[in-house]
Amino acid sequence: MEAEGTLKARLLDLDLKVWEITPKSRFSFGAPLEKIAYFEIETANYDVLNPTQRLVAERIYGQGDDFKENMAMLHENGVTKTQMYFLNPEFVVKKVKEGQAFAQACCLTGFGNRSLFSAYGSYSNDYNSVRGVLVPAVRERHMMPLRDAYKTLLIDPTRAVEVITPEIASGMAGILKTYEGRMQSPAC
Repeated sequence: MEAEGTLKARLLDLDLKVWEITPKSRFSFGAPLEKIAYFEIETANYDVLNPTQRLVAERIYGQGDDFKENMAMLHENGVTKTQMYFLNPEFVVKKVKEGQAFAQACCLTGFGNRSLFSAYGSYSNDYNSVRGVLVPAVRERHMMPLRDAYKTLLIDPTRAVEVITPEIASGMAGILKTYEGRMQSPAC
């Protein structure tokens, strides 16, 4: 918590909305829904964020011009709002004593038809990335499709050569060069 570069923000200053629990609330993502609060960022109107919201949002989506460019990119790709999820401040007050803190994993979802940031649970899956940590089980799941792709190429190399493009060939040559360099390294 005292490390240089640690962002400290009061949850109360984020002007969070409590997640409304409805019969349609299907997922808790590792936390009961009453523990979750959030704020939204309109990707075309992010200047309405309060200073603390903006500070936190820029920690996630980049600072200054990077933030503006990322918001524009999301908006251009149909993501009009992105959500930032946190533990409900009332829950935190009940669980954490004054002057103490607890670590909470956070993740940014993969970019698809939406984008959201979560700092209320410690879940991860093929579509989410724990910020700053590559969870071994997630890494393994991400590697399996690559292994399957290589196996598919090796099953029928003649067919693989028929459909290869110069761009793919160049990329594969680079992969092989990296592989050969690793195999020649004393660490291997």
